[in-house]
Amino acid sequence: MKRVPSIYALLGALIVAFSLSACTTAQPPAVTNTTLSTQSAAPEMRVRSVSLDTETQIWLAALKNTPNYASTTGTYSLERLAGGGRVQDLSRHLNLQLTGVLSALRVTGDRALLEKVYTVMQRERGTLRDTNGDGYLNWRYLPANGQNPELYGTDLHVMEEIMAHSVVAQAAYAFKLNAGVDPKYGAAASFWTGYLVNHYEAKWRKRTGRKAGYPIIEKPLFHPYANNTRYHHYLYKLTGDLAYKSERDRQVGVIKRHLLPDNGAYVWTHLVNEYLHSRNRKMGWSYQPVGYAGEAMAPLADLGLEGVLDESTMRGLAKTLSVKLLDEKDRSQIMAGDVGGSRAASYFIPFLNTRMTLKSSGYPRGYIGTYVSRGYALLAPWDGTGEVAADSASYYRSSGGWPIAPAGVLLARRFQP
Repeated sequence: MKRVPSIYALLGALIVAFSLSACTTAQPPAVTNTTLSTQSAAPEMRVRSVSLDTETQIWLAALKNTPNYASTTGTYSLERLAGGGRVQDLSRHLNLQLTGVLSALRVTGDRALLEKVYTVMQRERGTLRDTNGDGYLNWRYLPANGQNPELYGTDLHVMEEIMAHSVVAQAAYAFKLNAGVDPKYGAAASFWTGYLVNHYEAKWRKRTGRKAGYPIIEKPLFHPYANNTRYHHYLYKLTGDLAYKSERDRQVGVIKRHLLPDNGAYVWTHLVNEYLHSRNRKMGWSYQPVGYAGEAMAPLADLGLEGVLDESTMRGLAKTLSVKLLDEKDRSQIMAGDVGGSRAASYFIPFLNTRMTLKSSGYPRGYIGTYVSRGYALLAPWDGTGEVAADSASYYRSSGGWPIAPAGVLLARRFQP
């Protein structure tokens, strides 16, 4: 990765000149490798009292002051998006940003973060309807960008359903962990767990005819696949049902075989490679594009924080970001178009026991906005160089708006495996 100018020139110059009263307005400081934590285990998503140094408080305030977190009316305001009843708002923007907010909760214990998630999820709850008369509550796939018009007005979009309910499951578990803080969190956990099992899962069992076992539905693109793995993890945590754990562990194995080693980093295809021999071969052996890979990084980072994905895997993903994606060949288009750095190369595919040439996706390069709105910053704890945290800070300061980038900086400051 190209170095952010003067990052290491700031070594030893910790930013302590900001008073606490200025934390809500101060420009967040640059991040150096001297500010990274040495904590060895990721905390749970629990509200608690945590002593935060001044610089960390400034970054927490920065997260809370990002327009899409603080506003209730902006175009991409979390609260406004949650009131629209569109499954794709929950599956995309809200999925990413709520994952970031809950990641920040892990390392700060700040109740205001959980309260924001509670408010957003209560608004989502208020938009649930049985829109098709099948007896199950749903959110609908509503017109947005012209894709899949045959599914408009329905709850039949499998990919959006999987990704949306992944973050619902995470939020439900966060509420369960904090039931003792306020009874409303326990009530929310009970509601969402019941909704997931008795509505989301039940309707898809009825549609697919699968009366038992998991997965009920799947979409073998890597970003929904990662989300589905996280869904099964949190349903195991919510219910204690070992069938969820078994499916989670099976999917983790698929994910790890999908990630192809490349000098300490990974590359991977858009379609999960164990499905390429039998499904959708028209996608071919091409790398996953930068935007979609960023949507996979949030649930993968969350699984890393939960201890489901091992440290070695997470460090490899962080290196993919630093050496494959963040090439900074352009001042605004800072990211390569895909996880292979947009360069074709040959890799050994274990399940085929042969080498294949992976091709460039052909997608355009990623902007700073691509980085700060996706899950990339959440990989910062597993980047031993400190560069991902430094770059996340730099890109956020030049293009703020989303809370997930400050969340990544907070993770790096307070947790490093």
